[in-house]
Amino acid sequence: MKAEGLWSKLCVFALLSCLLLQFPLAIYSPALARPSLHRMTTARHTRPAIFITDLDRYSDDAVALLMLLRSRAFDIKGIITNAGNVCAGDAAQFTRALLQSVGAPSLMVIEGPPLSSYAERRRVYLEQEQPSWTRKDAYVGAFASAKPCTSEDTNSTASPTAAADFLIATAKKNAGRLVVIHASPATVIAQALKKEPGLATMLAHIYVMGGNLDVPGNVSPGAEFNVWFDPEGMAELFGSGAHITLVPLDATNEVTYHPTSMGNLGAGGPGAQYLARYLEFRHAATRKVPMWDEVTAAIAIDPAVVSRASERFLAVSTAKDAHYGRVSILHAAHHASRRPIRVVGRVDASMVRALLSRLVVDKP
Repeated sequence: MKAEGLWSKLCVFALLSCLLLQFPLAIYSPALARPSLHRMTTARHTRPAIFITDLDRYSDDAVALLMLLRSRAFDIKGIITNAGNVCAGDAAQFTRALLQSVGAPSLMVIEGPPLSSYAERRRVYLEQEQPSWTRKDAYVGAFASAKPCTSEDTNSTASPTAAADFLIATAKKNAGRLVVIHASPATVIAQALKKEPGLATMLAHIYVMGGNLDVPGNVSPGAEFNVWFDPEGMAELFGSGAHITLVPLDATNEVTYHPTSMGNLGAGGPGAQYLARYLEFRHAATRKVPMWDEVTAAIAIDPAVVSRASERFLAVSTAKDAHYGRVSILHAAHHASRRPIRVVGRVDASMVRALLSRLVVDKP
């Protein structure tokens, strides 16, 4: 009896010791101080993802990609490039150079259709839109080049639908789990949706930077660049029935860089050094530089940064007039999007900046 009683006491003591050792850690662990980000950076919650971009030499797309790579919230299966800021081939070259500089050269980069695919869209811009604009210096990306896409990737032997085929194949391999972070015009994803009608149901979620609702556009008064460059592509995406979170200019305009609070970027790691060059390129010392794709990446990584969002049925104007590329909200009885789209109205700017700093500026 004495031996049995001693054994029982030892078991109870061991159990209490384990609980006492673990309880303080649960309270004081720095990782648990940020529960939302912590949960998504564990291996169990790492999600397969594709990043779609029109990444320029110095661009917000690149900063967003750096955030995604460092966050560990996603297992990036590949990067697709669209024409937009630059030609798809140029974007592919800039993306590969960025990956090389941060030690991630093995990531697959798949080039989308060449700018020749946009011949009719560019003609509408040159012949109808540009002559009527009061703002002659509007940013139009790759359409501004007199000789577009002369430096496209000459080593590429892929077909014009190679990127769409890659997206479809990856979605099928990761059915119901694949996340798309979309930071460009919607050309490739529209191609993929047309080739594979079931694609929308295979994707877990699509985070899209684009559009404007209650604020002016940044190309024409009514249109934001990513939508304006290929309105038909974005209309296809909105009408697909996919689960979409839209991050419009309404949510991004007030989120700007505070370079003075980011320390000595040039003395940091590769990500910090890239950010320093980007902010210098954007003349951040003398003007406010908004975050666009950075905000979208932050939302995908940690949805807690969203402070206001609503469910809306949306349409994109594809009529070739002054409203070409405009995003509008429709009544549910006359909706263009097959399901409501989650529209982000506001984010916590301080949380976005802190997340960016932790993922891009701070050394690993």
